[in-house]
Parts: sequence; C-alpha cells; structure tokens
Amino acid sequence: MLRPTDPTSFAANRFVVDDRVVRVEAVVWAPRLVVLGGVLSRAECEALMADAAPRMDRSLVVNADSSGAMSDATRTSSGMHFDRGTSAVADDLQRRLMGIIGMPIEYGEPLQVLRYGPGEVYEPHFDYFNDDGSPESTLALHGQRIATLICYLADVDRGGATVFSATGFEVRPSQGRAVYFADVHEDGSVDPETLHGGAPVGSGEKWIVTQWCRDRPYFQLAE
Repeated sequence: MLRPTDPTSFAANRFVVDDRVVRVEAVVWAPRLVVLGGVLSRAECEALMADAAPRMDRSLVVNADSSGAMSDATRTSSGMHFDRGTSAVADDLQRRLMGIIGMPIEYGEPLQVLRYGPGEVYEPHFDYFNDDGSPESTLALHGQRIATLICYLADVDRGGATVFSATGFEVRPSQGRAVYFADVHEDGSVDPETLHGGAPVGSGEKWIVTQWCRDRPYFQLAE
C-alpha cells in the first residue's frame, strides 16, 4: 500500500519543489508534523483567493461517523472547493502539494479554501473518519484520510492559529506558510494526537487552502 511522506523525515532545512525553495521551519514528532515556509508565492495566494471569493458559502462539518456533512456551530468559516479543471492556479497548486505529500495526485481530495473573519473559529476536531461499518459512509466509499496539508494564504493581524490540542503546539498564519501532518500512524491506525482546531481570529481575515490525502484514489483523472 502506498504511504505518504512521513512529516518527521524532512531532514534538510530546505528543499525544492516546482522550482520553489521551501523552508523547513519546525518538525514535531507527536503528532507527526512539519511546518513549511514559502510553499506558495504572494501572487499565487492572491490569485487563489480571487478565484475562490465569488464561490464561498457556509462551511460544513463531516459527521463523526463520516456519513454526511452538515452546518454546525463548531465551524463558522466560509468555504468552497475547486473541482479539477475549474482553476488553473488551483490545479498547479494541487500538483505541488501532492508532491510534498509524496502521493499520486489522484489520491488527493479537491482543494478546499476557507475564510475566517473576526471571531470565527473551528473547534478542535480530527480530519480522519471513524469507522461505523456503514457501506455508504465516506470512509467506505472513498477511504481514510491519511495526511493533511494546510497552507495559509494571508497574514492575520491577530489570532487564527492552528492549535494541536494534545500538545499545545500552534502554527500561526503567515502568507505562504504550511503545516503538514499525518492523520494516521504507519500501521494505518488513527492518531488521536492530531486533534486540532482553528483559534478565533482576533482581527483581520484568515484564509487557508487544505489538501487532504486518502489511502486510495479519490477521483479518476481525465483521459
């Protein structure tokens, strides 16, 4: 079975992907995560936000049993996702992010862009799915989320950090920065130390784009 790059295996202080020099800013062993700088350029961030802004709607939350999505007070952002072929900048970015994750692009979910205004928050949650045994669940149909890569598209004046509750480790938004973490252990079991949330935005706006990776192909590439 294919496995994504282990975040703790980033030994170099920097590496090159898509002709961009990406900086390794921090490596954490529990949960397994790496903070990366310079993943996106300012121009790319601005282009992605411009493409996403007209399509934003209230964000949804996937049920704990992975059977569907709904609006919930734990997640007060606005969001959208890019289907492949609907944005050239999004397609280019997805190839880069899946390259960092180290998995074929067809294992990636559509890129999701989220915008948080002042006071908006995402309460602590897991990205992986619980197995309820249902043959109709997202887990059964599309596989487990095994890795997450969150990129920050804009600086935030105050607040808005991504906080990993088990350790208190936090990543503060900075344009072009990203945090990559493994949602499951190497044996495929889920990692409860990946519990994380978006702290309330104090002032300004927080924009992120997230790439989730599954343990099986999520979509078929066009012929």
